[in-house]
Amino acid sequence: MRAIVHIGAPKTGTSHLQASQKAGRRELIRREGVLYPLVGRQFEKRQFDRNVGLRFACEPFDKVANGLMEQAGLADPAKRRDYSAKFWDTLEEDIGQEGNIHTVVMSDAALLRGDI
Repeated sequence: MRAIVHIGAPKTGTSHLQASQKAGRRELIRREGVLYPLVGRQFEKRQFDRNVGLRFACEPFDKVANGLMEQAGLADPAKRRDYSAKFWDTLEEDIGQEGNIHTVVMSDAALLRGDI
């Protein structure tokens, strides 16, 4: 299993990568054994093109909530702790449901800041 985490330095294709998933290519890519998971992109209050949830799953739970956390409904540290556990479980389930997945790709430009 290989994981590619695209942190999105300027002009490195982050927006194109995220848009290609939205443009109906997700199933084609999945058939080739590459998973661009929905986990980390869908929240109760909002859906994102990028995997912002990866950031939430890795950040310290006691970090002061920012606007993005609030938009995702994760301002409360206990909710972030629960989200983190669910994130990793769901990602594992998504990979396991597809027998041919050999690569998982996640993308979020904010990961470049390295503040997690």
